[in-house]
Amino acid sequence: MPKSPRIARIGGAAVLWVAVACLATGSAAAAKLGSYAIDQGQISVSGISSGGYMAGQVHIAYSASIIGAGIIAGGPYYCAENSATYAQYSCMETWLGDPDVAELVATTRRLATGGEIDDPQNLARARVYLFHGTRDSTVTAPVMAALARYYAAFVPATNIRQVFDLPAEHAMITETQGNPCGFHGSPFINDCDRDVAGEILQQIYGLPQKKAAPDGQLITFDQAEFTDDLTRNSLNRNGHVYVPKACAAGATCRLHVAFHGCKQYEQAIGDQFYTRSGYNEWGEANNIVILYPQAVNTIAPLSLVPWNFQLLLNPNGCWDWWGYTGSRYHTRAGGQMKAVKAMIDRVAAGFAPPGN
Repeated sequence: MPKSPRIARIGGAAVLWVAVACLATGSAAAAKLGSYAIDQGQISVSGISSGGYMAGQVHIAYSASIIGAGIIAGGPYYCAENSATYAQYSCMETWLGDPDVAELVATTRRLATGGEIDDPQNLARARVYLFHGTRDSTVTAPVMAALARYYAAFVPATNIRQVFDLPAEHAMITETQGNPCGFHGSPFINDCDRDVAGEILQQIYGLPQKKAAPDGQLITFDQAEFTDDLTRNSLNRNGHVYVPKACAAGATCRLHVAFHGCKQYEQAIGDQFYTRSGYNEWGEANNIVILYPQAVNTIAPLSLVPWNFQLLLNPNGCWDWWGYTGSRYHTRAGGQMKAVKAMIDRVAAGFAPPGN
């Protein structure tokens, strides 16, 4: 079903940015993000909800260097088409019709031809994990089905794992942590007796069934050096990275980037996403550095309103998958995209090829 042409595009490019943000400074000074011996061919991403959309964006835009993705309760690349209305009513609910996968595939190829994203032919080697709970009340099943069809246009079917049969609500799904499986609410981490973080990393890397106590280093770092404007790009001051013991000691390791969802930024749920989602245990056992970039809730005053009414641009601390930071949010030119890629490049900069 085509989207209605009467729905106005209201992406971030049309918003007047005179912004102030609720940015975390932290009680202690954040460290500078370090570099480790990361195998450049072993970098991957995952995320939940807006973080799932962000993981997909990073995977598609940087497919030459990102080898796989895990997406929980997300949708296809550029689903919202720079419109908050489409985001709500075609990419979460489907009152305006299901996402137009053929159009989005064509847009992906067109963006690649124009040099705005990497060539999607890179996706032929990708490994993908898709999860959607049958009780998800935020992102509907047709949206995840559209995501599966989108990836199928580029990725061999044998490289895509779909888990769409667990009676889970909209949350990061864990084996032992969080709320009951069917609960909807903060911190959006649910105990469903299912280790989805592990399943994602196993699907991407072919790992053995192996995890360990996360007794490596959990480091807070300053995200400000990776962007020209934290506020405009709705990025938190602090990000986090888990470094397994072996990786800190110089071993060659992999890198996985995990994106939180809406209402899961640090000021909303503290450290729960980056300590209780299940990634660190798998990282420790399998020499995978886990990078946790942080978005934040952002507000901006409309100066044209006499009483200085506060327009909430990103009240829930979501990653940008509909255009609140600007119309190129989904490309390599997007503010959040550039910042995350710069973080990835920093973490991976310590690798020295054999013989060097």
